[in-house]
Amino acid sequence: MLKRNFWQKKLQSLSISIKNRKDFKSNSYNIDAELEFNVMSGFYIIRKLIEHKKLTNKFISTNIKGSKFPFLIGKKITPFNDHKWPEFYDFENKIKAKFDISFLCNQFIHSFYFIPSEVFVEDRINETLKNASGEDYHALCKIQKRKHQGILFNSDDKKQEYLFEIDIDKIANIFEEVSLMDITKISIKYIPKVDRYDYLQSNEDL
Repeated sequence: MLKRNFWQKKLQSLSISIKNRKDFKSNSYNIDAELEFNVMSGFYIIRKLIEHKKLTNKFISTNIKGSKFPFLIGKKITPFNDHKWPEFYDFENKIKAKFDISFLCNQFIHSFYFIPSEVFVEDRINETLKNASGEDYHALCKIQKRKHQGILFNSDDKKQEYLFEIDIDKIANIFEEVSLMDITKISIKYIPKVDRYDYLQSNEDL
């Protein structure tokens, strides 16, 4: 029987909270802030577990599918315009991307932009809004429920390269996987050339 450590129990709670996120209307500031806190906290825990050799090498090397939007040439983000993020990235040029776990940890722990993307709970509304004006969208926000679907994100050192995107449910699944992880075997090999120890952690037979 798996005996979760303190950090795994916290991750399990964060995973459940993200999966059960609430629908909302109009201003979602507090809900956005709670989501950011949960995501950042979860990836901090994962990085801590990686550093303490508590996760499998297979998991650490996993690539998670997402997307990225290039930074527009000629633009510059400053303290005076950083709130105008839609003007900085080429949203017409969505590029498929893959993120490893360490990359996600660093991006969210040191996040510059953390912008939850939203859809309406009723799919029929999302379909009708494809060619709607911003005014129509904001009017519907006051009367129709919305939900978080993805996150646009980057760190300070990547902000003038790309704005990345990932589905929120993928993050919840990552947290759940780590909360259930049980290391059954560890192998340590010394590399004299570089005076380094390489660790191989697994939950399978080596």
